[in-house]
Amino acid sequence: SGVLGKYGLQHKESLSIENKDNLVKERCKESSEKMIKQFNGFISQIIVEKDKYALFSVPFDKGFIAYVNGEKVEIINSNGMLAIPLKKGINEIKLIYNNSDLYIGLFCTILSFSLWWLYKSFFSREKKNR
Repeated sequence: SGVLGKYGLQHKESLSIENKDNLVKERCKESSEKMIKQFNGFISQIIVEKDKYALFSVPFDKGFIAYVNGEKVEIINSNGMLAIPLKKGINEIKLIYNNSDLYIGLFCTILSFSLWWLYKSFFSREKKNR
């Protein structure tokens, strides 16, 4: 609420089916110039005329870290999607995802397997001794 302005009725006329093509062209002027997919995220370049926010249709998750022009920035949860602050000019956005739950799950799996292996080793020795 402190970032984006309220939608006013004065904008109602401009948001119509008849004006759709013009709206799409206007939005495309400040859309991503390049998008490079990486294993743990992506890099995007957007050129904007003034300070604003880029909205990505990527579900918000606390595991994301964003860098704009090499500086770490705060990611805003915009109705469940990612919004990233941009400065006037060229913005190179690097979005990295760190899935901490994956590491916790991997640790638990390794620990469980180790305990199972010790258990099986102990009981197989006892059976041989009987």
